Formats: sequence, structure tokens, C-alpha cells
Amino acid sequence: MKTPSFVAVAFCGLLAIGTASAAVITVDTVNNISPGAGRTSLKQALSQAQAGDTIAFNIPGTGPHFIATPPEGYPYIMVDNLTIDGYTQPGSAPNSNSILSPNNAQIQIVLDSRNGNYTTMDYDPAGGSPGYGDSEAAILGIVDAKNVHVRGLSFLGVPAVGTSQDISLYFISFARYASDGHISGCWLGVAPDGVTVAGAADGITAFRITGEETIDGTIIGVAPSTTEDFAATVAQFNVIVGCPAIPIIIEGARTRISGNFLMVMPDGLHDYNTTLIPEFEGMFEGAIEIGRKGDNTLIGVDGDGFNDANERNVIGGALPPSLGGY
Repeated sequence: MKTPSFVAVAFCGLLAIGTASAAVITVDTVNNISPGAGRTSLKQALSQAQAGDTIAFNIPGTGPHFIATPPEGYPYIMVDNLTIDGYTQPGSAPNSNSILSPNNAQIQIVLDSRNGNYTTMDYDPAGGSPGYGDSEAAILGIVDAKNVHVRGLSFLGVPAVGTSQDISLYFISFARYASDGHISGCWLGVAPDGVTVAGAADGITAFRITGEETIDGTIIGVAPSTTEDFAATVAQFNVIVGCPAIPIIIEGARTRISGNFLMVMPDGLHDYNTTLIPEFEGMFEGAIEIGRKGDNTLIGVDGDGFNDANERNVIGGALPPSLGGY
């Protein structure tokens, strides 16, 4: 009689563990240095996050809210299935226009690294092969974590950081075994006013471990779907401008880049051409670079009959030397 009772108790305990829900961690201050009692900063939220959690925002007052990168940068994101959702901030709203119209997203959360602060992407300086060196940094560094979704944020930065200005800053960097990441509904390099540009050297990067696995399954913009859902599709559009080197550079397979303005301002009418800025002369390498592996890469429309019209990318062009380009 005792054995069945023990089994039942053990089963109930396992059931409770298996059905535990993921947490929502709400950022309610822009102060990453001394947030105050009862407040949660973005730095704290990233430090506390566990697999499956969502980082939401509810910062008091009228936005947009500029969150300055702390002096030592943010901690690496190393937990699976994490969502960082800027559209949870009151007053925000994703884009509702087609890809051939202005991007009208109302972004209220800005990750601002114009102060020169960063997270180094040389996360294994003791002799490993991280794919990044000590001259590379990011605002958000995603290391090993799978299925991380970043949406509804504006990112601002500068191309070079460090005391000697010899470290290249990127907005979002995937590293080592960080697969199946998704960046959607973000403005990278442009503020919520749709006018102020502050680009990093590169926008979104994913660099393999030397000689080992690549960063696979990265989605930038519109994810594949088996339903025709206009609102859900256009809400995923990104705007990436102001990067003097490369807006998107990926080493990996199954990369999908759909529904983005690249080197095009949110109004959809104006290029932002860094090749015409003298201080960036010689830096531009193209709008998209797919490096090692590259199997099953999709840039643009997948042709499956669902949302195809809004899976296109709108890409600004670099002028030839005869017209003032480099």
C-alpha cells in the first residue's frame, strides 16, 4: 500500500515541475547603474532571465525611453527561448504598412550606445576560437542561446568604441552555437523620430567558431508562415541604416532575410548612403554578406503563396565613383 502512495506523490511533483510557466521580467526604469529599490533595469533583467522567459517593458512617463548602455555593457544572452519585446511598452505599436509604404512603427524603447559603452564579443579570451576578436563588440551579444527573439527596439550606436577607438561596435551579435535567432520589428541605427541616425559599424552579425559550427537558422524580418496574415507579417519589418561597413553579415545556413529596409530610412523614400560620408570612406562592403556555409539562404520572397508581397527587401544603393560614391 505504501508503494502506490509514493509513486503518486512523485508523479505529482514531476507534473508540477513540468507545467511551471516561464516568467515575464518587466523593465521599469532606464537607469542601468542605480535603478533603485523595487525597480528592474534592463541589465538586471538580462542577468536574471532564464530559458523561456520574456523581458517586457513598462517604463513610466512619456516615451520614447532611451536606455544608455552601462559602462561594462550588458551580460551575454546565454539562455534559450528568450524574448525581448519592446512592443510591450505602453504607447508602442508595430508597423502596419506594406513593404512599399513608410514604416510607421511606434517604437518607445531605445538601446543607446552612443556613449561608447559595449559588451566585448571576445567572450573566450583564454585561447578559444570564439569567431570574434578583442576588436569587436556589440550592444547585445547572444552566445550559445537558441531561439532568441528581439523585437520592437531601436538601437543607436557609433561605429568605433574603446579608448583608442579601435573596436568595431555591432548592434546585435550571435556567437558560437546561437541558432534560430529572430530579429523583427526593430529600427537599427535610427531613432524613433525616424530622422536621427546613429549607426554601428555592422548591424547584425553572426560569426562561426573557427573551424566549427556556423550560426544557423537566423531570421531577420519576416518569419515563414503557412497563413496569410497581413498584420502579423508587416509587424516584423526591420529598418537598418547608418552602418558604414555591412548592415547584415552572417556565417551560417538557413538564413532568412525578408521584409527589411536596408540603407533606407523609415519613410521609405530616402537612402542613407554612408559611402557619401568622408569619415567612412572605404568602409562599405555591401548591404548583405553571407559567409561560410550559406546553405538554404533566402533573401526576399519564398514564393510559397503566403505573404509573398511583403517578404521583399527594399535596399538603398551605393553610388559609383563617377557620381560621388566610393
